[in-house]
Amino acid sequence: MPAAQDADSGQTVQIYITVLRYSVSAQEGPIWILTHTCSTIVHSDDATQCVPQLLPSDARTQIADALPYAVQWVDESPVKGIDNPEHGMLVTLGPIEHVGAEVNVAIVTWCGGLCAEGKTLVLHETSGTWSVTGSTGPRWVS
Repeated sequence: MPAAQDADSGQTVQIYITVLRYSVSAQEGPIWILTHTCSTIVHSDDATQCVPQLLPSDARTQIADALPYAVQWVDESPVKGIDNPEHGMLVTLGPIEHVGAEVNVAIVTWCGGLCAEGKTLVLHETSGTWSVTGSTGPRWVS
């Protein structure tokens, strides 16, 4: 799996920290974050699939250290099926897509069964600080 690439890895870390702080709060169970982003969507035979891009280890460490809750980085979901006996939350981060002066980042959170949400957040940088200014495209909740 290739490493995720961005012009500025420091910005990448700050953007993902902002997205996670905005979308995920401390909870009863563990918070699992996938070690890779879904960088490119490939359409073949009417199927859509992710081409995973690995987040570098140092970026994962910086992100985890900056969050107000403990996270576990995982290569795949530790939960099989729809039951989630540990009451954990699985987080999948999308790629950072630059759109003019802003960036878009997709995030999916899953907490078991039909408990999930997906959205694409819009972020803007002002004086070196990233903030979520809204969302774009479809948002889904199950």
